[in-house]
Amino acid sequence: LSYDNVKDKLTVRLLEKSRNREFLANMPYVSVGHGLAVIADINMGEDRGGDWRIAVNNNVLDSLDVDIETLFADAMKSSVILDPPTLVDMTSALFSPEKTNLLDRDEPIAPEDIGSMYVLTNTSGSLGAAALFYPDVKDKAAELIGRDYYILPSSVHEVILVPDSPDIKANELCDMVKQANKTVVEEQDILSDNVYHYSRDDRRLDKVTADPQRADRVAEGR
Repeated sequence: LSYDNVKDKLTVRLLEKSRNREFLANMPYVSVGHGLAVIADINMGEDRGGDWRIAVNNNVLDSLDVDIETLFADAMKSSVILDPPTLVDMTSALFSPEKTNLLDRDEPIAPEDIGSMYVLTNTSGSLGAAALFYPDVKDKAAELIGRDYYILPSSVHEVILVPDSPDIKANELCDMVKQANKTVVEEQDILSDNVYHYSRDDRRLDKVTADPQRADRVAEGR
């Protein structure tokens, strides 16, 4: 493998460290906080309907003769080019044949048009949860929505953003994610049972713990 030949084919993948402990034992990765990490893949493109990626493990890293910092810096740059982030209103994602990428907007969404949920992924829809950690994506989403938001890890392929409001109960969101992971999401596609919260003003991502006796949230710092 030549690094010059693959550096523009690199993409990032988001995983939960505790859920993938054995897999990550032989992988270079970068922690992004709250038990989450990104690894690098070499995106070989699609063939016969499949999305072919080679995970960069320690042996591949040695063959590429590159340091971890350079690997992940290049992987993040090429991810944005190869698989750009997309943010779509949930209703449009489910029912509309034409899905407008809200990240292409320059102005915030009008308050009366704010939806209850938004799907954040990448253009291919494969391993798109990593788009949450693309440069400036969390801030851009907050600007568009005009408020803080919760992040529900729907799967390794996408996350769901829920605009914060007094009506939102953190414990119900936590229960929703856990129930979906038990009944709907395939085992290999589960990202995490945790719910996260992004503060627009602080530009801070927190993990949410729900108190069953209260509807508020307790944020755990990085």
